[in-house]
Amino acid sequence: MGAYYFGKDKFRPKVMLGPQFGFLLSAKDKDGADLDPNEIIYETNDLGVVLGAGFNYNITPKIWLNADVRYNYGISNISKLANDELRNQHFAIMVGVSIGFRDYDEKTGTFSKPQDEKKK
Repeated sequence: MGAYYFGKDKFRPKVMLGPQFGFLLSAKDKDGADLDPNEIIYETNDLGVVLGAGFNYNITPKIWLNADVRYNYGISNISKLANDELRNQHFAIMVGVSIGFRDYDEKTGTFSKPQDEKKK
């Protein structure tokens, strides 16, 4: 998935767009009963598009707080039945922390070598 960041400050809003590929692991109801025991109802693969927005906030030089909201829209019909059309759709809210182990140079778009390697 591609992301575009606005600005290079401590607070960096972003938008994201990209493909999503999924595959069916199981189809069970809340009681654990198999909804497709003969594999005749649901397709095993799914293709979708993800659109999202969020931000990264720089806590310390190599630690970022990440927050995203994403929407997935299924492009492919996941039903094998002739007169039925089903598509996966969902919203996701994600919060996390990114920890960098190398320095990133925004001007060149490259990572610098760790300090130990520079001394050699």
